[in-house]
Amino acid sequence: MEEDSVSQFDLFTFLDVPSSIKPFVRRIFYSNHESVNRTIRVAPTGYMYIGRLFAGMENAMTIERGDVMYLAKPPVNAVIGVLTANDFTAYCNGRHSQLLIELTPTAFYQLFHRDADALVDQMVDIAPYSRTLARAMSATPDCDNDIRRLLSAIEGWFQPLMAYKRNAPWVVTELARRLEETHGTLDLMATYEALRCSPRHAATMFRRVVGVRPKQFAMTRQINYLFELLASEEHAQFAAVAMEAGYGDQSHCIKALKRFISATPSAVLGDAEFATMKQYLATVSGSLKG
Repeated sequence: MEEDSVSQFDLFTFLDVPSSIKPFVRRIFYSNHESVNRTIRVAPTGYMYIGRLFAGMENAMTIERGDVMYLAKPPVNAVIGVLTANDFTAYCNGRHSQLLIELTPTAFYQLFHRDADALVDQMVDIAPYSRTLARAMSATPDCDNDIRRLLSAIEGWFQPLMAYKRNAPWVVTELARRLEETHGTLDLMATYEALRCSPRHAATMFRRVVGVRPKQFAMTRQINYLFELLASEEHAQFAAVAMEAGYGDQSHCIKALKRFISATPSAVLGDAEFATMKQYLATVSGSLKG
């Protein structure tokens, strides 16, 4: 079986999030493939994840320079902190079955009673953070495309956590909401003034709860919004799309692209891997709008 290199997106199917857990879960991804031999590039999204790997990865995630974030044979129950770099890869070999749950910005802080900034750029075993959840995840068999059964199990995972949830600081919840609504283009200083809070204090609290400072979260959300626009506007000029995404000019957008994915617009738009990403983002964007 020949190995190829792809983005993480073409392996996963987007599942509907049960209404009972929507306050804490943004999206659910499920993969179930009989034969996979791939090196997957993992792009930053600005969010944390919890997931169960039923089968398919030996090195769950590494950094291109060779550091191993997490090394274990499946099954694996893991929590993944906010990623800030673009040089992460995961290796799949043979059958691949995985469930990945994208949390809302404050969910980890609320449900696990831990600070999110301690897990930035890390993938770790979930047991030390919630043994109850780890046991429930371990008791969930590979549902082999039985989506209703899988979603029912996920709801069961979250019930004990939600019963003991704590509130996130109001200023963090409001900042995160506004940053998501504006796709990262929010004027942060004006918002701090409107919320009558100290910029330093707000940024420190935001980092504790979400994992990164508001500016970093905004940059990640904005570049992901740019990808969504590129996915939905096939024939638009890049400069026009950059302006719509909130970049002051094309050069500003090019700098952001280079910082985020180490690529120029021409490389991004002409890359076969990005074509897969665009197809995925078009599907997810439509699902989120619904």
